[in-house]
Amino acid sequence: YNMEVIRFSQIPGNEEAKTSLRNAVDSGRLPHALMLSGPSGIGKMLLARAFMAYAHCENPADGEPCGHCRNCRLHAETDHPDVHFSFPIVQNKSRGVVVSDDCKEQWHKMLEEAPAMPFEYWLETLDCGNSQPAIQVAEAQDIIRSAAFPPYSTRLKFYVIWLPERMNAEAANKLLKVVEEPDPGICFLLVSDNELEVLPTIFSRTRRIRMSPIDRADMERYLVRRWGVDERLASRLAPLADGSLA
Repeated sequence: YNMEVIRFSQIPGNEEAKTSLRNAVDSGRLPHALMLSGPSGIGKMLLARAFMAYAHCENPADGEPCGHCRNCRLHAETDHPDVHFSFPIVQNKSRGVVVSDDCKEQWHKMLEEAPAMPFEYWLETLDCGNSQPAIQVAEAQDIIRSAAFPPYSTRLKFYVIWLPERMNAEAANKLLKVVEEPDPGICFLLVSDNELEVLPTIFSRTRRIRMSPIDRADMERYLVRRWGVDERLASRLAPLADGSLA
């Protein structure tokens, strides 16, 4: 997926979720807060990225982002000014308070090298040691400051929160108002591996789109089309994936 815009058709399975997201864009009625939820590794962040590219695309065609306009190129580089990513990080006492923006290098590495987003890979990338990454109140304050400004180059600004279940109570309480009633042109997009662990105050303010592990037939097609795996080998490998791209 490196340096190319992600299209819905490249992501195996979960056709209902794709249709829901396409329809939200096509109708012009995007919820102010969406949550994609389902087991780790099934392509939730890939779908979030395809959805945002489609929403920002200047020339969408056949339910897909065009891949050529300025917005699509920025999405391909994961560098769109109207997309803000927040994710669990570890505070570094020697550096003072750290927010997601301070970890952009590690985040881009994750998106490029492990786009199915296995959490174990994120722990390695952050080099956490024994610390557990979390989304803390400084992150919430950073989002609130940024959300006070209108979108920069499009009509829609996305705030993507990866693993909202790792948000502590103080951060969640701080974000409540802006998630419930954001300014026009702002959409919160939460990507959760375990929605049951998301704090109820945040959970209740989102529209949920649940995603499922990828079935065997879809996984076989994905291995053949995306990675050029021989069909016979793909039929042997697909069950081993256990529904996960990771």
